[in-house]
Amino acid sequence: MLETLLFDGMRELGLDPAREGAGKLVPYLEMMLERNQSLNLTAVKDPVEAVRLHLLDSLAIFTQMDLAGKRVLDVGTGGGMPGVAIALYEPTAQVTMLDATAKKLAFIREACETLNLYPDFVNLRAEEYARTEARERYDVVTARAVAALPVLCELCLPLVRPGGVFAAYKGSMAQEELDASRRAVRTLGGDTPQLAMYRIPGSDAERSLILIKKVAQTPAQYPRAYAQIKKKPL
Repeated sequence: MLETLLFDGMRELGLDPAREGAGKLVPYLEMMLERNQSLNLTAVKDPVEAVRLHLLDSLAIFTQMDLAGKRVLDVGTGGGMPGVAIALYEPTAQVTMLDATAKKLAFIREACETLNLYPDFVNLRAEEYARTEARERYDVVTARAVAALPVLCELCLPLVRPGGVFAAYKGSMAQEELDASRRAVRTLGGDTPQLAMYRIPGSDAERSLILIKKVAQTPAQYPRAYAQIKKKPL
């Protein structure tokens, strides 16, 4: 039933459920929901809702861009969405999942190995990772349900290479967050954001992807410490 729901939704989004990794999406979700009983991975506990709000929502990025061969970083991956969904649907993408909670990454690694999937994992905060050799390394950086957009921009744009894209998954009020983020985007090297609205198949939930192309290097003083970012967003 869950696989039928997923595949019908994928077709509605214009995606191909016949791709090799698509059959592993529901098994991963089931492992995530089982582990969620002992580890806080998601607030969505109903499997049907999880297919829609995790799998189909995560896959929506493929309606906007081709990730084949791209270096993709999923910031604040939590239970592994959208990083695992991206890695399964597009096996040529080089996916790295970043999270500050080691237990969450340990679960994702274990579940991925069960599915013969081997992405990379980094147990750091985004502002720390941006101070390493990973700075401005990634073609695409994603963030889903992590923080408000002005904060996210400072955490994520320093990790995007010039010419790459920061993709933020947001809800129906994305325009308000966009309006509040224009200064941050300019300061951090981003171009005018593009807003792509969509509806999750089988749901009334209206969602959006905010796509910000990186057109200039991020000034060296960013990102600041997280306490500063949160207290005084750009």
